[in-house]
Amino acid sequence: MSIVRKIISFILALLLYQYNTLAQENKVNFQDMWAIALDQNIQIQNADLLVEKSKSLKKTAWNFGELSFDFTRGQLNSELVDNLYTFNQDLGSPFTISTTKKFYASEQLFFENNANKSTKEIKKQLRGLYYSWLYQQQLVGILDSSISRYEKSVDFAHLQYINGETNLLSKALISSELQKLIIRKDLHLVNLNTIQNNIRILLNTDSIYIPVENELKKLNVIIPIENNPYLIDSVPEVTAKQLQVDVAKSYYKLTKSQISPSLSAGYFNLGIDQVTGYQGWQVGMSFPLWFMPQKARSQAAYIELSRAENQYSYEKIKAAREIESLLKKYDQMQKSILHFEEERLDNATLIDLNANLLYKSGSIGYIEFVANLSISRQIWEEYYYLINEYNQFIIELYYYLDY
Repeated sequence: MSIVRKIISFILALLLYQYNTLAQENKVNFQDMWAIALDQNIQIQNADLLVEKSKSLKKTAWNFGELSFDFTRGQLNSELVDNLYTFNQDLGSPFTISTTKKFYASEQLFFENNANKSTKEIKKQLRGLYYSWLYQQQLVGILDSSISRYEKSVDFAHLQYINGETNLLSKALISSELQKLIIRKDLHLVNLNTIQNNIRILLNTDSIYIPVENELKKLNVIIPIENNPYLIDSVPEVTAKQLQVDVAKSYYKLTKSQISPSLSAGYFNLGIDQVTGYQGWQVGMSFPLWFMPQKARSQAAYIELSRAENQYSYEKIKAAREIESLLKKYDQMQKSILHFEEERLDNATLIDLNANLLYKSGSIGYIEFVANLSISRQIWEEYYYLINEYNQFIIELYYYLDY
């Protein structure tokens, strides 16, 4: 047992040394931490870059192709050498230009929504880590309190042993229980460092940011009874699938438009018998003589549109079921927490107080003392475990409610 503890303590000390040498701890609230993430998170930055990319592509819709210029010199109309200047501009298909513009516009909306969705997901992850850190810190505080009490009990057991009031086994058992608590505390400290590292990854920083709060408290959420806020189409995943349908539909129309005729316009300047100034203009129209390849591309685009519509329908059903489950779980967790706060926490305090008094008075022995302290500690640990689960659940609700 002691060897395991030494190994864990060494690893923890090494981790703490590395963190302290890299940066100092900065205590901030969640809003401060979120402001840093908005400015520095790589995923948010990349999502914004995709929006800028889509805006640039939108400008390519008005692409008329290249202007061609031809110069011909020779005996065009007689034995004399004449010159012919020709300009020709491909104007493309008006229908294709229009549908291309709409396609890029729908793509831009999709990427803007994707950026918003990425921001919400990072916020949910960061908030989850923030309150997980508070939970681990709360457990460390509980164990610190228990360790302090056990250390005093070990000293008391040692005094009893010297005075011949108890045997060596009782003293050894109390010391063993103390070592277990110290190892558990060390493990939670390792968890705290892991959470700190994950927060640093999300913030894209070498600095260490930790919550300024010292106590894990319940998060609050307002769920209006009227005007149910859980509009399925506002769920980020559903909105993304809906916009994916719009993109697929725009692309399908684009492939159909590419069968339409393309226009061109030109200008020429001709010399005849070395007399210049003969000029004119020309217009042209071109269209694919073989429609099958383009028709096949349109059919493939229509299949993709059908797939997108199916995924959208599935996501709506899935979101509705998830929201229904969240609401049921919310009611159940509220009742469980209320049970702890109205009854079990008072019992834990009473058990803890009486156990200490009875043990010192000699009314109970080691077994009863340790059992009572363990029961009291477990009640508090279960309570904070429930609070952590509740907070993580509320963070999920925040994601749907756009908190």
